[in-house]
Amino acid sequence: MNEVEAMSAIATANIHNLTSLWRRMGSVLQTRACGSPLNQSIGWPHRAWLEIDQPLGATARVREQVEALRPAAVFPVWEFHQENPGRWQSLLVSEGLKLQSVLTAMFLPITDPVLFQDNALEVTAVSGSCATQKWARLCSRSFGYQVDSAVIDAIASSPEVLVLQGLCDDVPVASALLYRTGSIVGIHQVGVDPDWRGRGLARAMMKSVMDRATTQWQPEALVLQASREGLGLYRQLGFIEQFHIGLYSS
Repeated sequence: MNEVEAMSAIATANIHNLTSLWRRMGSVLQTRACGSPLNQSIGWPHRAWLEIDQPLGATARVREQVEALRPAAVFPVWEFHQENPGRWQSLLVSEGLKLQSVLTAMFLPITDPVLFQDNALEVTAVSGSCATQKWARLCSRSFGYQVDSAVIDAIASSPEVLVLQGLCDDVPVASALLYRTGSIVGIHQVGVDPDWRGRGLARAMMKSVMDRATTQWQPEALVLQASREGLGLYRQLGFIEQFHIGLYSS
């Protein structure tokens, strides 16, 4: 595999890790004659997406699907490896959806065992309904939207999932979720309670999370989708930018 093929493979694996997590959280496949099968979240995180290699299909039928899902769903547009992403984007805009945010897909190759550990936080795994409810409340405060604790509770016991919290003086102040697909580990829902920001805890949490991912699963790479706010930190930690993901909603 040459360098271009390797980059394409890791980009595909990044999207697959994310959409596989959405499916594990609960989704259904919406199909219409001559349209494109759209995956739709049953509840949180409220996503509706085309697979990266899925042709768009007949425009009229796709419009019907978007119209049916539009009120609650967020539609991602992969700017890599998606058949004609510009056409998909234009269709969403014509249906009244707006670009709400842009994420940057990033990856970090793991070639040798590396310790990223930062002792500023004690990072522990979360399990059990009571603990996942507290984690979801923390994550909700960190991101400014409601995280469904039932969804987290349902996946927390999976061997491919690690739900993590960062403790400072025994107080939960940071969240993260790790998800393994094959030789890739995705880092998701990394957040810090607003009352604890400005103390370097996001960096400390990321280092501890990266350490946990590499020691537990020995992956070939770590992947994530960075918001604008987190992009600088992830660059400093060595993550490499790949492509953008536009998020469209009403």
